Formats: sequence, structure tokens, C-alpha cells
Amino acid sequence: MSGNSTVRDAGADTAADQPVVDGSDEQRFSLKPEGSARGSVDGAWWPRTHDLASELSAITQVVGRRLTRLERVGYHLVDWDSAASGKFMFDGQTVRLEGFRTWTPGIVRFMGPGGALTVTVIGVDTDPEVARATMTRATGSTNTESAATLIDTAASDVAGARQVR
Repeated sequence: MSGNSTVRDAGADTAADQPVVDGSDEQRFSLKPEGSARGSVDGAWWPRTHDLASELSAITQVVGRRLTRLERVGYHLVDWDSAASGKFMFDGQTVRLEGFRTWTPGIVRFMGPGGALTVTVIGVDTDPEVARATMTRATGSTNTESAATLIDTAASDVAGARQVR
């Protein structure tokens, strides 16, 4: 990711295990704690741009800690400005990027031999309060909501809270 961002693994054991990309306290990627309820998503990601290849470099470290080895990244083609090149290097290994028109919009799936992680992709231009609310809901240990439901519910909750103010 470009600019200021923080990547958090809610399942990390210590603060030192929570990699900070560039020192900002604004969270942009987070995963549910390990051992959380299985659901549609394992976390959320609020990228700064629509350029998948450049955004991946900032989050693959935390994803790599959860998967034995990161081999593939699946995504919906329409969610990103341009099709990412077919491969990128991570931790000395080649990772395939697989974009599909039939893929569920609003999610990215990181896959390896030991499993997969699916994250809700929060739109680049999303209101920061809605993005934070979506991130919080998505990374809750009991969350089982779909990506679309997470974003819709967070937006509705924020709108309701603003009306009360």
C-alpha cells in the first residue's frame, strides 16, 4: 500500500508481532484472531488505491504468517483498476494472481497449501468511519457475516449514529 497504513494480525502474540508498515496508527488490514468462528471472511482490508499489485506488498507479511506458504491470490477483476500481472514475488517465492469476472465482488482470497484466508475489501473511497466500523465487525472473533452484509451493516450503523448526534 502506498501512503500511511498499519497492518494488524489480531491473532498475533505480542505487539512486536503486529507489523507497522510506516508508523501511522490508521489501520488498513486486519485479520480475526486465530481460533475465531469460521464465517464468510477472516478479516478486512481497506486499500488506498485500486492497484492490486502495489497494495499487496504491504499486507503479504501478515498473510504469510497465517498460511504455511502463500501461493495464490484470487480476486474479482472489476474491483481493481487493471488486471495485476499474473505473478509477484513474496518471501522468495512466486505467488500467482488470479482475477475472475465471476469471483464474488468485494473479497480477496489468499491461498496456500495449509488453507485460505478471505478478506472483505472495503472500497478505497469509503467514509473512514464506515471503513473502521466494517473493519471492527469483520475482525470480531464471533463474526460470520458475508462481506456485503458487513459493509451494509456498518454503513447503516454509522448513518444511524450520525442522526443521533
